[in-house]
Amino acid sequence: MLSLQGKLVIANMLSCLLGVLCGALVWFSLGDAALWLALIVMLVVCYVGSRWLTTRLNESLQALEIGLLNFKDNDFSVSLHPYGEPQLDRLVSLYNQASAKLRSERQFIYQRELMLDKVIQNSPNVMLLIDDAQRVVYANGAARHLFNHGVKIEGMLMPDLAALLPDALKAALHSEQEGLFSMASSDSAGDDSGNLADSGDVETWHISRGRFTQNNQQHHLILLKQLTKELNRQEVAVWKKVIRIISHELNNSVAPIASMVNSGKFLTQHLDNNKLQLIFDTIENRTTHLS
Repeated sequence: MLSLQGKLVIANMLSCLLGVLCGALVWFSLGDAALWLALIVMLVVCYVGSRWLTTRLNESLQALEIGLLNFKDNDFSVSLHPYGEPQLDRLVSLYNQASAKLRSERQFIYQRELMLDKVIQNSPNVMLLIDDAQRVVYANGAARHLFNHGVKIEGMLMPDLAALLPDALKAALHSEQEGLFSMASSDSAGDDSGNLADSGDVETWHISRGRFTQNNQQHHLILLKQLTKELNRQEVAVWKKVIRIISHELNNSVAPIASMVNSGKFLTQHLDNNKLQLIFDTIENRTTHLS
């Protein structure tokens, strides 16, 4: 079976041969005076024949070019049909396989991004993405609740948002430091001036930062985590441990005392001494109470 290159060579040779024959017929018919006309006829016939014989190749290359331009525009929905030429069909098959793989990968990435966005939006941690112009690019639900009472803040400038925040949070955002800071609880409603009212409770927060480049532009990531509940949970765990230790030590002391009281009662049961019996009963009652 001839390759595509061989078929193109034979097609061009046939076109040239057909052009020469047509030019020769014109020349023989009209004589030497029509030599230039014969040459023009020969060239026109060669051009038309070559163009007609390479039409399928041209169509396939145009389709491939359109498909690649769609790839450039992130459109992977276009598939090419076979042309009946083995080499072209192999190229078409590879293109269709690449298109199907890119479609599948884009769908996988899209589903993963949906899942990630769902997790971030429902996270209790505050997440802010800010560009180099201090404009909020992305904010999750916790950030909108903390900074603007649940209202969308994407597109707003960070200095405008910080103007309504408590002083402690404002200082933490303006500082480049990472770590813990404390501020008044923001669970209560805002006052008339738009500032958060102080409920009297103090919350402990942790701020962390990150930087990265996206689309040749510097971005800043700010993460705020509320640690008050976690610290309270750790404090309760410490108290539980202390209580367990005290209980263990008390039981280690009470058990021998109760055992010795029972032994004393047994050894002195033949003595008729009410005071001694009262002492043993009192010790026994107190050890029972401690237990």
